[in-house]
Amino acid sequence: MAYQKHSDQYINWSQPFLKVARLALLFRFMRKFLLDYSEKKLYQVMVEDNHEIRPRAAKMETYYMVRAIMRSIYRALNNEQISEHVKDVILKVFVHDILLGDTGRRQQYIKKYNFAPPTFLTLSPYKGCNLKCTGCYAASGAQFKNTLEYSILQKIIDQAKQLWGARFFVISGGEPLLYKSEGKTLLDLFTDNADCYFLMYTNGTLLGKETARRMEETGNVTPAISVEGFEEETDRRRGKGVFKRILKAVENLREAGVPFGFSGTITRDNAPIFMDDKLIEYYFHQLQGIYMWLFHYMPIGRDVLVENQPTPQQRLQLFYKQREWIHQGYFLVDFWNDGIITDGCICAGRPGGYFYIDWDGNVMPCVFIPYSTHNIKDVFARGGNLNDILQGKFMKDIRDWQHDYSYLKPSVPEIGNQITCCPTRDHYGEFFKILMDNEAVPTDENAQNAVEDASYREKMIAYDEKIREITEPVWKKEYLESE
Repeated sequence: MAYQKHSDQYINWSQPFLKVARLALLFRFMRKFLLDYSEKKLYQVMVEDNHEIRPRAAKMETYYMVRAIMRSIYRALNNEQISEHVKDVILKVFVHDILLGDTGRRQQYIKKYNFAPPTFLTLSPYKGCNLKCTGCYAASGAQFKNTLEYSILQKIIDQAKQLWGARFFVISGGEPLLYKSEGKTLLDLFTDNADCYFLMYTNGTLLGKETARRMEETGNVTPAISVEGFEEETDRRRGKGVFKRILKAVENLREAGVPFGFSGTITRDNAPIFMDDKLIEYYFHQLQGIYMWLFHYMPIGRDVLVENQPTPQQRLQLFYKQREWIHQGYFLVDFWNDGIITDGCICAGRPGGYFYIDWDGNVMPCVFIPYSTHNIKDVFARGGNLNDILQGKFMKDIRDWQHDYSYLKPSVPEIGNQITCCPTRDHYGEFFKILMDNEAVPTDENAQNAVEDASYREKMIAYDEKIREITEPVWKKEYLESE
């Protein structure tokens, strides 16, 4: 069942941390006190007392990101844009169950496998979409009906909780709000898993008042609405009038008290917009988004064009601009430029990382690696579980690459350039060898074409060489040599 209104019955408010957090949610003066105290304590724990083998400057970047998360939440609370019920659920589920919860299952996994499990999963249960965006990574559209059965979807979540203690899930697509299976929708999934928290990517066009009300009622989901810059850029890629529908969705979410943010795809053409301070002013202040997730265009999916990627020079410019915004307290995540913050690539079920399952049950190391060696339906049919997938050779080989390149290296000088830590985007030549060695199966025709196209491979490798050439001096001077 979902957590009901006035859900104190689920929370032991006598626990000191939760009691203080609850007071901070209710009273503005307590928020400022807790924020100031937490930032000082955070710096001590993450930087001063942190004995991880990482450059101090990299530890500082991780600290700045966590601080930005706290400051973004602080702004949202002061704007009074989150309902009281949602605050209660966030404390119970996200703070208590996820951040402060029992780590027993996680420890059991570590004891058995000698490394930590993933922290979350990304699930795309439906390929269909009411839009047809140029360059869509999933090549979605209204003509597709590929659907992951609700019973399978629920079993995946149950196993993640039971085997790893994971309670955070990212929902992508297709358009998730179109999902229907076995008489259930995504809103039912949120209700049926009240002890989990969900981040849902959506195009925003289906976020009506009733849907927003249901999201507030469950309290355990935050929608990330996709944009391409401002109205002109968004409508150009997504269709005329889409941006106005997004603004209506924002109005509905704010009225209901549901926390929300935005996501954007950066291309060569719109990269300057994603470096403009007006972007922050508009999405964080005017529209009151709490966060923004940024994706660089990846040449996979529909209308593949390698030249659409941000140029190496643009990527470095984005890197510096994003550091500036994060240091200012904006919760903004770039999946390619934030490797320093996450200590490298987090795909393939790396400790603290994730892997991806799509609408057909294909299991992939990453949303942007459309190649698979397992299907979750087959794994379940033969009595297997999520751990069997993690122990598969394809996943292991990518995790081995992560370790060889930068993750948990025994000394700072040995850590590879974490500005370029994506195996498929930044090291395509090495990734291609892993792909061939494991005979990973392309999950669609576009992925098949890419792996067979020698010119595609040559362009990707040439891009990698250029981006490493301009970022290597930055990595060495500003991170390795800052020790």
